[in-house]
Amino acid sequence: MDEPLESWPRPLYRDGGGQPFVFYKLHGDFSTMPRVSRAVHRCAGVPVGLELFVTTREVDPAFFEFGLTGVFAKDLEPALADALAAAPHALIIRGEVRDAATLDYLRDVIGMCTAMLDGGALAVFDPQILTWWTPARWREQVFAPGEPTIGRHAMILVSEEPDDPHRAWVHTRGLRLFGRPDLSIHRVPTELMPVMKELCDRFIAMAAAGAVIGDGQPIRMEALPGDWRCFHAGSFDDPDFNNVHLDIRRLDES
Repeated sequence: MDEPLESWPRPLYRDGGGQPFVFYKLHGDFSTMPRVSRAVHRCAGVPVGLELFVTTREVDPAFFEFGLTGVFAKDLEPALADALAAAPHALIIRGEVRDAATLDYLRDVIGMCTAMLDGGALAVFDPQILTWWTPARWREQVFAPGEPTIGRHAMILVSEEPDDPHRAWVHTRGLRLFGRPDLSIHRVPTELMPVMKELCDRFIAMAAAGAVIGDGQPIRMEALPGDWRCFHAGSFDDPDFNNVHLDIRRLDES
């Protein structure tokens, strides 16, 4: 009988926050599918709601090339980019998870991607955080800890506001993996940037833990002056997030 796998709990989980959306893509030779070991890869199989399929450049050139150009490929080393483009296959793990009460789905998907890398896949692409993972980085930072490394699955971005170089737009990507909205905070003054980084880290941790943020919910942080609240906004089609988001704003500022 198989030994039970350690569950990854979501201690703040509540229904109604949305279903996790998973999307990973690996390039390599998948003529023979690598073996996924329950014990070695900490994987109980493909989570219900996800699909796993292989395609080629000839069958679906647009999908095969997704991630190899533009903003997705900006940090790719040229040699790896060439190898990815020359690979015979792309393997995709994608879909909406049905059971989101724990992060066991994430544990299983991480194990599955690791098994593909062990079988010769060249890299793991996570379009939700605009990142290609090399095998070494994936194993060290995502798989080896053996627990949810939440900060590896979300990113905090800072963009200059076009009408005011002294204020910034702080926003996140990646929280759709947990079925929760991303964050958007406009017109952040320079002196509040460290506080906003802490705020984002807290919200990312709450999202992974399964918390649901109500519309209009106030934010209580001693270091954050004023009346700040969260409002649900956006859609999955928004290219800045590929997710809905929380518009976090100060209500008592003129």
